[in-house]
Amino acid sequence: MRSPDESKSGNTSQVPRITEPVQDPKHVYPPPPPFLKDVHYGLGYYPPTEEVRKVTLEKTLTYLKLQQSNFLGYQVNQKMDYEHDIAPYLNMHVNNVGDSFVDGGLTTNSKLMERAVLDYYASLWNAKWPHDKRDGETYWGFSLTMGSTEANMYAMWNARDYLDGKVLLWEETPDRHIIPSTAADLLRPRLVLRQAPLPMCNPNAYTPVAFYSEDTHYSFAKAMRLIAIKTFYELGMERYPKDCPLPEWRAKGRWPEEVPSEGGGGGEGMIDITALKALVEFFAAKGYPILVSFNYGSTFKGAYDNVQEAGKQLMPIMKRYHLDERLVEYSPGLFDKRTGFWIHVDGALGAAYMPFIEMAHERDPKLIPETGPVFDFLLPFVHSISMSGHKWVGSPMPCGIFMSKTKYQLSPPSRPEYVGSPDTTFAGSRNGLSPIILWHQLSQLSNEDQMKKAKANEAMAQYAYHKLRGLE
Repeated sequence: MRSPDESKSGNTSQVPRITEPVQDPKHVYPPPPPFLKDVHYGLGYYPPTEEVRKVTLEKTLTYLKLQQSNFLGYQVNQKMDYEHDIAPYLNMHVNNVGDSFVDGGLTTNSKLMERAVLDYYASLWNAKWPHDKRDGETYWGFSLTMGSTEANMYAMWNARDYLDGKVLLWEETPDRHIIPSTAADLLRPRLVLRQAPLPMCNPNAYTPVAFYSEDTHYSFAKAMRLIAIKTFYELGMERYPKDCPLPEWRAKGRWPEEVPSEGGGGGEGMIDITALKALVEFFAAKGYPILVSFNYGSTFKGAYDNVQEAGKQLMPIMKRYHLDERLVEYSPGLFDKRTGFWIHVDGALGAAYMPFIEMAHERDPKLIPETGPVFDFLLPFVHSISMSGHKWVGSPMPCGIFMSKTKYQLSPPSRPEYVGSPDTTFAGSRNGLSPIILWHQLSQLSNEDQMKKAKANEAMAQYAYHKLRGLE
């Protein structure tokens, strides 16, 4: 370590390899649970001995097993058995970098399993499969490295660029960094993100506005800031502060921050379709493209928005204001047809679960008298769906699925040469272990098995509900 004198004299020959703590971390960080109070976790400046390292791992495992057997309150499946089949995969780096349907140059990937998992959910969600890049109606998707938050952010990003009139083009442009030997060398393909000019008749044509309910996961507010999408609240307060179409809010002289839920904050958590319809119509009438996200199994209340009924109410509005289909023109003669709206379904909890409840209901309506509302690609207005794999399916780490249709991708995607696969996903490198985990679990369960699990789950929920009401 340098002395103060050395620092003052400018002698930097002895550069410090590590810095010293300004105070003991245990006095600053949250205190550990009592069981782990004396366990040593320090590294680097506080290196453990081999004996201490083993004790730390053993005690941490004991603690987590205890939590696994007793913890309630978060929607994660803790009933897993990956120890024997999956353990060998932990000693290798498995990376699904790039597009799920292009193998690329990194051959230690699990994309064969990833495609099988994607096909599995495409079939459950009434999508046209398998994926075929030549057929825009087939599905496209990828497995997540995070939970559904990653898929929701990707959906919002895709929706923003789709609705705000952007297009990705390969253009041949002069390359000033080479000495041309032939005329062809003067031009090299370059990926260009081009913005369509605003139509003279509508200054709002490429300003998407987002709608989601007050029971939506908190990550959506974060995604709006990250991806720079205006919500109806922001635009309303900024441009139309006294014009909220909801009478109770107009009387207050302001807009609600999210779409109200039925019964307000104390209700069951489903989006208020009447309020949503009024809010959407206000902005659609002014020419704004519309982005709506629905919850299908909300995080805190387990609420299932009625996506089908909401679509039935919203689609006439889209048609009335020519948002059901519109031309996006990038330059004279270069255009494509797009919807002026995007409907996303955050199915983190319910999208993997409800299809089996539906199957069980069809099998025995008396035993399973109700199902959730239709939410998937059976509804032609749905653009994208997300699902968390660590909830219903069960996984040691957060994971999940994003799915949309091929025609909704901005095309062509980027294609970095060193990867050999288009970088069409949210991240560059993607966790290749998650598809192995999901494939392993799903390969052991037939639809019949999944229906039995779903019925048992419903019975357990009813049991817990009645017991808790009894205690009340």
